[in-house]
Amino acid sequence: FVKLRISKKLLTTILICLALFIVAYGVRVYDLNGTGATWDEWGYHYPSMVYYKAITDGSASEDFWKVNNEHPPLVKYLYTYAYSKDQSFLDMLSGKTQRHNYFTGTPYTNARKVSALLNALTVLLLFVYARRYWGLPIAIVASSILTFLPHFLGHGKIAALDSPTTFFYVLAVFGFHYAIEKDTWKTWGLAWLLSGLAISTKYSNFTIFLLFGVMYLIWRWPKIKENPKHAWYWKTALLPVVALLILYLMWPWLWYHPIDNFQASVSHWTGSPPKEFFLGTQREAPLHYFIVYFFATTPLLVLLLIFPGIWRLVRKRSFKTWLLLLWFL
Repeated sequence: FVKLRISKKLLTTILICLALFIVAYGVRVYDLNGTGATWDEWGYHYPSMVYYKAITDGSASEDFWKVNNEHPPLVKYLYTYAYSKDQSFLDMLSGKTQRHNYFTGTPYTNARKVSALLNALTVLLLFVYARRYWGLPIAIVASSILTFLPHFLGHGKIAALDSPTTFFYVLAVFGFHYAIEKDTWKTWGLAWLLSGLAISTKYSNFTIFLLFGVMYLIWRWPKIKENPKHAWYWKTALLPVVALLILYLMWPWLWYHPIDNFQASVSHWTGSPPKEFFLGTQREAPLHYFIVYFFATTPLLVLLLIFPGIWRLVRKRSFKTWLLLLWFL
């Protein structure tokens, strides 16, 4: 009887996950190219052509792997694989056809499907995470909101960095939480790997180590109060080291001059920020850009529920509630 009850619970979870994924992926691939071309997609289509040539030629030449070097390579690998399944992409590489009509968005279809898949899997990750730590009702509500959140959904329909970056960030947070909870070699190995994949998508994901540090201190706070030495844990300290090693191994451009080439890559973002469309004009984003963007793109009902939710979390003061607050910030 007990086994039957457990299997029913598991079956229910699986069926909900399946339904969530079908809906989330379905609304993203529906009318996938309806928007036409968007701002950054060519910036990852061209590197995919260069990466494909380097891979098929078996070349580790810097001239190939430095293309679009302001971003790490993982997303470009994913899109390169997607484009390699498109015959028109291969025909253009071989010179059989001329340049595509990019304004239609059609040349980006395969990569957009990858973006949609990772976007939908992020919804699934949220459900599994929330189901484990906050229960089924919260998991259903949270994942349903994320499924139809306009800003998030929109990024799942274009072949840019945002959708993969979010997926690997959430996956890495889940992995780290599981690692500090179980504290086994397997869980820490998984956390190290996922952290490496997260920073190999976009440099903004380096902020994940700040989140991990605060998460760990909150998790260990009772023991740290007894003895401050408990604040140090070598498995946590190894996270950025192993993650950087994974990035290095993944990107042939770093093999030649690791420090110089990494600095050259990061230095792209040390000057003036690129101009953004903000309140009807294209200009450098002001400090309040993200706050305005958040309020402008988040549905009103969600906004109204956020603030009482935050107040409730602050009052509870458990590890899980602090984690939610940190993630929100």
